[in-house]
Amino acid sequence: MNSLTSARYSEAQRMEMRSLVNIAGEVIAYYWPMRTFIHHNILHGFEDFDFEEAVQNGQRFLGGRPYLPNEVFRDYFRTGRIRVEDVDAALKPLASDKTVMVGNTRITHLEVLRAHLLHGLTVPGHGIPEHAWDTPLENPALLALTERLQMALRPTNYDARVQAAVQTDTQALGHDVTFSTWCDRVLGTRISDQINEELIKWCGAFVDEGHAAWAMPSRERSFYDAWKHLAQHDFSSAFLGIQDWKSKILALPEHPEEAILQHLETFGIPKTLWVDYLSLQLGTLPGWTGFIKWRAEETGYEWQEAYPASLTKYLAIRLFYEGELVSKACRAELGIAGDYTTLLAFMREQTHVYYLRKARVAGTLNPEYIQKVDRLRYGSPRGGHEAWQTLADRYRAYNLVENDHKEWQSQAWRLLGLATILRIEAQALMDTAPGELQVLLNWLNAFPEIQHGPYWLQAFEAGYRTSLLEQLRPNIKKRLHAKDSDQNQPVEVRPLTQAVLCIDVRSEGFRRHLEDIGGYETLGFAGFFAIPLRFQAFGSHHETDQCPV
Repeated sequence: MNSLTSARYSEAQRMEMRSLVNIAGEVIAYYWPMRTFIHHNILHGFEDFDFEEAVQNGQRFLGGRPYLPNEVFRDYFRTGRIRVEDVDAALKPLASDKTVMVGNTRITHLEVLRAHLLHGLTVPGHGIPEHAWDTPLENPALLALTERLQMALRPTNYDARVQAAVQTDTQALGHDVTFSTWCDRVLGTRISDQINEELIKWCGAFVDEGHAAWAMPSRERSFYDAWKHLAQHDFSSAFLGIQDWKSKILALPEHPEEAILQHLETFGIPKTLWVDYLSLQLGTLPGWTGFIKWRAEETGYEWQEAYPASLTKYLAIRLFYEGELVSKACRAELGIAGDYTTLLAFMREQTHVYYLRKARVAGTLNPEYIQKVDRLRYGSPRGGHEAWQTLADRYRAYNLVENDHKEWQSQAWRLLGLATILRIEAQALMDTAPGELQVLLNWLNAFPEIQHGPYWLQAFEAGYRTSLLEQLRPNIKKRLHAKDSDQNQPVEVRPLTQAVLCIDVRSEGFRRHLEDIGGYETLGFAGFFAIPLRFQAFGSHHETDQCPV
């Protein structure tokens, strides 16, 4: 990116940016220093949402996985940890009353949903390389059903599917995906990792609290100012390929708020997306940003007063690296500036080139096209716009010929799998009306595996509750029976030992086992036992309060 010309912003604009950063930082949970650290709920910033929305936002902003993989849940089902009645109870609100006749068997919507959840009737090739289909599946029933579907049902439109995927990606840019992530997914770069490596280095050095043998100089200037001063002498920027990096760092605005404003405006990110975009940036390293957020808001914290850090200062540094690396990658690979407008234009105007590039990075191309794409990407000279468009057109033509057969073969495989699970003969599918087969496929398509997690979790937790209550029931009955049958209650015996343990849940296991032995009475109390301590290690110049609760 070319050196940004200095722009003057008013104090009101700087205040507004600080407010936007504070709002963007709400997705980040506080992270306390390790000396007072007890627990950390990374979803703390989403506590006002219901569970499903909270974990989805956690995935969007923090990169977490909302649920266990479906195969893990299926293993739990196979071992009996999840029961089929709990699966049905979880799926029942989703199921309609409609049924389908397959041969002489009536199939309910619930049965189809259950089969899909338990066995994963996902289209073969979905999420795996296309060449997995290169080996013909010599199954007479599959071949016959594929031919029947091709004749009876309307084929899918490859172009429409590509357009729908690209439309989704254009809507996600800036809202769910940063520019650096976009480059990683489309151009095969590792810009996000490179930025993270730089920020981890600088954050670790700056927020050190007396542990480092060689402290970072100039920290009293604040995080942003110290970085500006020292980064001019750090050749990491040169190794990242940032041209004229010293002068660019020197030219950065005095105020970090202005550096953020310049980045957002230079890259043309709509103001309506600013908060989401900044949240995505903060969520990339939630541990570091959570600690910086805690320090900035902890009144009277001596390390913060001596060496000021804030999310605004952090973002100013992070966005400098992103701006430079994204611009460099987009100009080298695509010949465009890499801002919001040009990236949207590339996706919309060169749809099939974009789709081809993204498929290569995702690893879903067949070997023939992998070689052709790599030849354009890494050959000398590199392929230009016309070469990429020609290859994309060939790939489209290839898919228009091959896609329909593979698509119907995939759908036939799903229907045969469903019939096997429901113990229906394959011939019954051949005798079923096309409209009924389409209903079955619609039911499967409307319940993709990406949506299975919440239903698995409901069934998983229901099984745990049932198991827990079954374990508690005998003891409850025993106590009730003893109270009713024995009027002469035994005299209470003084325990041999009283043990006071922390109220932290990690102590509950010790308490339970001690009481089971007999003769022990356990009591819970706050972890520092009402004895506040202030500790100063030998040779240290700093004291720490040892009363975290």
